[in-house]
Amino acid sequence: MSSNTDTSDDAVSSSLFWPSTIPSKQKQQLQQKQQPNIISNKKEENEEKEEKRNDGSDEESYGNAYDYDSGGSGSGLAAIDYYDQVFDSIVKIYATHNREPDTSMPWQKQHPYASTSSGFVIEGKRILTNAHSVEYAGQILIRKRGSHDSKKYPASISILANECDLAILTIDDEDFWYHNTNDDDDDDDDDDDDDDDDKYEYNVDTEDYEVDEAANDNIDISDTKNSQEEEEERTSNEYTKNNESNGNDENNEEGDADDNNYHNDKDDEKMEESMIANTNSMIKPLEFGVLPELQDEVEVLGYPTGGDSLSVTKGVVSRIEATEYAQCSGSYLLAIQIDAAINGGNSGGPVVDAVTGRVVGVAFQSLDDAENIGYVIPVTVVQHFLEDIRRNHGNYWSGITSVGITYKRLENPTLRKYLQLPTSSSNLKTKTKTMKKLNRNNTDKNINNKDNATSGGVMIRSCSPTSPARHVLKPDDVILKIDGISVSSDGNIPFRRKGKERVSFASYIQTKFHDETVSMDLWRNGQSLLNVEVPLSIGSNKVVPSHWNNAPPPYLIIGGCVFTALSVPYLQELDAWGNFVSESISYLLNKIHEPFRGCGQDGNGDDNNDDGNVDDDDGDQVVIMINVLAHPNNLGYDNLGDLHLLKCNNERVRSLKHLQKLISKARQQEQECEFIKLEFASTSGSGGTGTLVILETKSIEETTNEVCEEHSIQNPYYFPP
Repeated sequence: MSSNTDTSDDAVSSSLFWPSTIPSKQKQQLQQKQQPNIISNKKEENEEKEEKRNDGSDEESYGNAYDYDSGGSGSGLAAIDYYDQVFDSIVKIYATHNREPDTSMPWQKQHPYASTSSGFVIEGKRILTNAHSVEYAGQILIRKRGSHDSKKYPASISILANECDLAILTIDDEDFWYHNTNDDDDDDDDDDDDDDDDKYEYNVDTEDYEVDEAANDNIDISDTKNSQEEEEERTSNEYTKNNESNGNDENNEEGDADDNNYHNDKDDEKMEESMIANTNSMIKPLEFGVLPELQDEVEVLGYPTGGDSLSVTKGVVSRIEATEYAQCSGSYLLAIQIDAAINGGNSGGPVVDAVTGRVVGVAFQSLDDAENIGYVIPVTVVQHFLEDIRRNHGNYWSGITSVGITYKRLENPTLRKYLQLPTSSSNLKTKTKTMKKLNRNNTDKNINNKDNATSGGVMIRSCSPTSPARHVLKPDDVILKIDGISVSSDGNIPFRRKGKERVSFASYIQTKFHDETVSMDLWRNGQSLLNVEVPLSIGSNKVVPSHWNNAPPPYLIIGGCVFTALSVPYLQELDAWGNFVSESISYLLNKIHEPFRGCGQDGNGDDNNDDGNVDDDDGDQVVIMINVLAHPNNLGYDNLGDLHLLKCNNERVRSLKHLQKLISKARQQEQECEFIKLEFASTSGSGGTGTLVILETKSIEETTNEVCEEHSIQNPYYFPP
């Protein structure tokens, strides 16, 4: 992919979802000119008109709550009608979460619970909401705003993306996508009732209603005249048809042809009118706007707790920066902080620009122990999510794009000296001269890198063995620029306002797609390397997953010992982030940032394989023993739990699948391998010897079957597909 060669500090690449040097408001004005249906803010004009109405000086506009807005080219749509369309596109979601697994006993599910949240209609007859609103939901129901009969429509999950906390729902019932027409029929009935009321007048003397003869006479005369005119018209039409049928054949043929053309034109007109009527009666999908500026007013729309009807709260944009998404611990994506309250039930609802009514984000989380601090998934992340689905033909979402590295800031001068980074421009020019042979065509660009090389850049600490970037990048490399954007010593890059707003360079990488590359300027071994193409990949470089993608967690039972893979949901159930935890839980919490070791590799990607039977399909996990189910053969082990398994029969355990293979290998060699030796890590932190568990090989299968039967466990193991 071509990169931006601009070397100025505020240079930005032409990424689809990264702000350009044009301020967002200026882009918004350009967008309003291209889309004339956007309603402008008429608040001041409406207040003036309201004052005139109160004074009686504005009779023409009397009775209209809002004036009609031209929208730049005469759209003729009232602001109140426009917001009615916006409100009608927001739905309330009822979810029954009856599939959430019990991480401490992964073969069974937790007690079901119900939740309500919000969502909104987008293009393609889809509903966008949060992933946490519908995860592990066995039943999802959707209710429209102002539904005549409060009908709830069944929905299903089409796409679930925990990393960005977004989900797409679909509804098979076509009636959902159209507005209810029952209310109009009720209005007609009310009109008829009003006509009937005109037939009666109240008599003060008798204190009762009496028939108004004058009204009846008028009605009868009118009805009589109408019936006579209809009868005459019907007779005339029949006479005309009879004359046409008695004409000569040639005239009949010509007449038939004309009639056919007439009827075809009428049919086309009716079909066109029907299509227009259907389009007008459909729920309008919400349109997306641009990333808001600081202090821009926004409105949070949804169905929060405290009521059943639609709620609207207003706030301003406080900041925009990379924030940890609670749904996927360790996932830092761009987020908007606003001062409007986001309560339970607001999740998944749209956050719209208070001026244009266009979606600028999706409400998804708030800050505990703080007032009026809510977080919004920005429109750039939402559109990137939808674009990725479109590129995959609507079948799946790829994931968050990353380079697959860990890095260290270069704010310490001694560390910069260790990496031989130049301390002044003169030193850099000397280095540039030695690089002329390697980079003859890029010498001028190299000189332009002097400011960033003397003060900026971050050092690569390690590369994930599953990332394709490991073939290009090396530990101790210094990243100076990404697609022409200078990286500062704290890892931030210019975002907007000519660099006055800054975010992590990872936020820029996340705007790319998995099949793309970025161009990096590097510093390696005292020399600069320009325009190095670095491939990007999908997935985290951490071995502890933040979720199981709406599936049960894996487990393996061996002789009553229950093993699983360490995950964030497991730690959350143990309240590992609480004030008081055991040594074993504290140890496991420190493993949450464990990097991928790769097949037969250690954390640095070096060969360190103790077992020749390891393959890539085994994966890479932190295997822990949850507990030991009671059995006579497990006497003395029943109080063990939350331990990290390191080795099985002196071979390092990489994953649950790998552990299963090691146990199968021991059972096949039962005569040579009489016992199974399980070594666990020490949790004391002193580096001493950990816990040791010994199981008898010949009785392990029998013990496993008896334990599973006693605890109603159908299968002794489960591995997600």
